[in-house]
Amino acid sequence: MSRPWLALLKLKRNSDVEYACAGTLITNLSIRPICLPVNYTLQQEAEHKERFRVTGWGATERSIHSDVPMETAVDRQNRSLCQNVYGQSMKSSHICAGSFQRDSCYGDSGGPLFYPTEYNGVQRMVQFGIVSYGSTSCGDGKPGVYTNVASFIRWIADKLIAN
Repeated sequence: MSRPWLALLKLKRNSDVEYACAGTLITNLSIRPICLPVNYTLQQEAEHKERFRVTGWGATERSIHSDVPMETAVDRQNRSLCQNVYGQSMKSSHICAGSFQRDSCYGDSGGPLFYPTEYNGVQRMVQFGIVSYGSTSCGDGKPGVYTNVASFIRWIADKLIAN
């Protein structure tokens, strides 16, 4: 059984750094904040999304790691497809996604599966998944498995409040 990929980092607040969603965090490191599906509306929107974006510095079609973050669009697949491909039980805490010759690859683990949405009148990126695992032959048409962030929102909120 696969275990979820989750980590929370506590950053020391710096007065000249904007921490709001869709703001700039550490631009020289290509790190940006992203919104989480913390309310029911965002969770329902994410649950019905058919296409996501995934980014990472992992292997490309040439099997080399990228020097810059790469991005691609992936389509939601039925969890039963991932269950058949990988022989593991897929729960609601998993997302099965991928498109022909487009998916995350090794080296992308821990990266975001996200989508753009308008929230409070502002275009924002919402993270719905975390790259977990997939085929060892990237781009072979097999979907990837992602951790469903919405399944862990209560845990995330509890940790953030406690710290």
